[in-house]
Amino acid sequence: MTEPLKVCIISKADRGGGGASKVAAVLAESLQSVDGVVAHHWMGAVHDGWPSYGRKLHGGELASLGWRGARFCSRVLGFPDFLTPEYFIHLARREFRYDLYHLHDVSATLSPLAILWLASHYPVVWTLHDCSPFTGGCLYPLDCTRYAKGCGRCPQLAIWPQMSRVDMTRAIRQHRKRLFAQPGLYPVSPSRWLAETCIGSGVTDRSPLVIPYSVDGDLYRPHDREQLRAILGLPADRFILMLSSWSLHDRRKGIADVLPVLRELDSKAFLLLTGGGGTEMRDALRGFDYAATGYIRDEPLLALHYACADAFLFPSRADNLPNAVLESMACGTPVITYRTGGIPEMVTHGEDGWLAEPGDAQGLIAGVSTMIGDIRLCRALGQAARARAVTEFSPAAFLQSHLRLYSALLRDGSGAQRR
Repeated sequence: MTEPLKVCIISKADRGGGGASKVAAVLAESLQSVDGVVAHHWMGAVHDGWPSYGRKLHGGELASLGWRGARFCSRVLGFPDFLTPEYFIHLARREFRYDLYHLHDVSATLSPLAILWLASHYPVVWTLHDCSPFTGGCLYPLDCTRYAKGCGRCPQLAIWPQMSRVDMTRAIRQHRKRLFAQPGLYPVSPSRWLAETCIGSGVTDRSPLVIPYSVDGDLYRPHDREQLRAILGLPADRFILMLSSWSLHDRRKGIADVLPVLRELDSKAFLLLTGGGGTEMRDALRGFDYAATGYIRDEPLLALHYACADAFLFPSRADNLPNAVLESMACGTPVITYRTGGIPEMVTHGEDGWLAEPGDAQGLIAGVSTMIGDIRLCRALGQAARARAVTEFSPAAFLQSHLRLYSALLRDGSGAQRR
């Protein structure tokens, strides 16, 4: 009898931990239905309960306490998460030896030293959900170009996931270079943009394999807007513009840039705000007609909010292949966004959405104004967005791409000694 393929997936959290963790959770769940595959999902945090195939990366209560102490010491020394013991916890708790490891969003979750050891002993697939695997630690460099020159004097040192006062980013980036040189490490990128940015960083000359995210077109789908709005208590006769953000101060997300320009619109939209923001966000929204839902953890409910909106404004200044864009498109709600990161690989201007040049808030607002003034165009863009999302970003293609990769790595010997 052929031994099953044993896969260990590691991520920061479950679906509730953000877009990258959600992608890891979707893959882990999908693998459960594949004959000849045993997949466990090792997570640092869980918001929605432990699935039968879920495992605690940081151990029980006592082990987790030790892990948090080690993480604090690592950050004090300027090497965030380097000295944390989660891999030893993993070795003690795993039921068997895995054939292959698949890493996802492991910042603040898995020690880079553990990744180095893994890649010298096993095939390791690492899906790059942001730039942190090839920078000195930041998720997105934004205007900084030091990541391509060796890092140092980091302008984001105090920001998660680094959160340190000691700048060791140059040494950390050097470690990344050593990591990517391991023959057992196989980088995967959801977008061509991130793959090209990784190569441009100088950390590696091996181009990551591009496997785009997927979206569940049965869950995220169009509904009758009038009925939905009655159920959700939203106005039936207004153009509803959806936005999502955690904080006004998150420069990358760009909400603070577009709110002042939105005030200039002659025809006012009703804003539907999902996510956080607290008191500062409420203060910034004074004078707008809006509804704020807070963070929606329940995916079916989130899908209904996408589907009831007329358009989704996504002013992110830097992003990879955002789940939120895909989910909105699948719901038939066109996205108004910047031509930045991997977003142009999802949205084509004038065909299935609206793209403005990066930082051009007026260009975004022109898209809002156009869709308010021409609802037939808005609906046509939404229909095209739905068609593209379910065709080009299907769960079946996502799963099959990973199975082919796993098979190829093990068939070719992976370049690493499995032990």
